[in-house]
Amino acid sequence: MGWFVSVAGVALVLVAMGDIFTTALTLRGAGPVTGRLTAWLWRAARWVLARPTPRPALSLAGPAIAAATVGNWLLMLWVGWTLVFLGGEGNVVSGSDGTPVDGWTKAYFAGYTLSTLGLGDVQPQGTLWQFTTAFASVNGFVAVSMAATYLIPVVTSAARQRQLAIYVHGLGDTPVGIILAAWNGKDLAALDAHLAALAPMVIDAGQQHLVYPVLYCFHGVSDATSFSVRLTALDEALLVLRHGVAPPARPVEAVTRPLAEGVTSLLERMRAASIPPMDKAPPPPDLTPLRRAGIPTVSDEEFAAIVAAHDERRRHLWAVVADAGWTWDRVFSEPEQDCLASK
Repeated sequence: MGWFVSVAGVALVLVAMGDIFTTALTLRGAGPVTGRLTAWLWRAARWVLARPTPRPALSLAGPAIAAATVGNWLLMLWVGWTLVFLGGEGNVVSGSDGTPVDGWTKAYFAGYTLSTLGLGDVQPQGTLWQFTTAFASVNGFVAVSMAATYLIPVVTSAARQRQLAIYVHGLGDTPVGIILAAWNGKDLAALDAHLAALAPMVIDAGQQHLVYPVLYCFHGVSDATSFSVRLTALDEALLVLRHGVAPPARPVEAVTRPLAEGVTSLLERMRAASIPPMDKAPPPPDLTPLRRAGIPTVSDEEFAAIVAAHDERRRHLWAVVADAGWTWDRVFSEPEQDCLASK
């Protein structure tokens, strides 16, 4: 029976290390344990915090979930190695008189060994358990190193995600506002350089979301810095630029297409994060402000047909906005106050 407990402990350690390796060092995203834990914690955070409460509370969910991920890894390893040592009789003894210790002391010994701080006031008995202790110590060092390898890029990627949101907001408060701000009375050439600069940033964000799915839980304090809201506003602006503005005035496809493809890639990552689309599409963009500014547009009928063809994409974007705690009107209204959505 004792060896069965040890085998169960080894199995738990292997599961933990496999999850750590997959999450921290591969391009496959979260491991099976981390993926489920992240999804569960985010749903719990949304249920508790995405109500009439200050938005800063929800913005803390991302860092808390990332920290909980590392804490879960360490807890799994601690429990696993505790089971390993519990499976032996007289394998851990007091350093002062050599008497075998109880189960709680073995749990303390396993945790102390994983911390790589030494043996403390207890020690392993016998060659097998001495080597087991050494291996546990190495395992703890590797696990802590890999956890740091995971956390630092996550924080860096979250900062770059916020930088992208601020960039898009700087172009205009709303999708239509982005276009109106670039209109010089003849064309929208002022947007070319910005769209070209944004394309690699959006593509990079998509790859970061692939590697670190926990980034979906990082959200801005305001809609001006919310990655979900600004990404949706950018894609809506692209929809109007590529299909709503008349061909003589719209930017060329060589400028807009790479950015649109980058958003598509990012949406694929969001589908993988189990964010289901809304049941219906959001209201279509209104071309009236563009016409008032003298920007040539296609007919309402032609634009409506294009918008209908993008129905699934826009339903996914709406779901992303709602998952972050925002309502769709924040995409098309100037930032004034926080507005939480209940999905």
